[in-house]
Amino acid sequence: MQVMDVRQIGNPQSTQERYRLVLSDGIHLQQAMLATQLNEKIKKAVKGSMVQLLEYICNTVQNRKYALFVDLYRNEGCVCALG
Repeated sequence: MQVMDVRQIGNPQSTQERYRLVLSDGIHLQQAMLATQLNEKIKKAVKGSMVQLLEYICNTVQNRKYALFVDLYRNEGCVCALG
């Protein structure tokens, strides 16, 4: 999947960083939250980066569907536009 957007979210006073991603498979967009243990993997990600989802959980928060990524592989060599 392609990373369309990466944003840090949450309270700036919090010691724990949280990230929200928007991913695309070329047809659909999906918002997702990132498990905190993956913060280091995603900090270097740029728009257009490719990731492979290895483990995730789907959840509903405030009537919106989200995926929580528990594990992913970031392809460091590919930054391209898919759609």
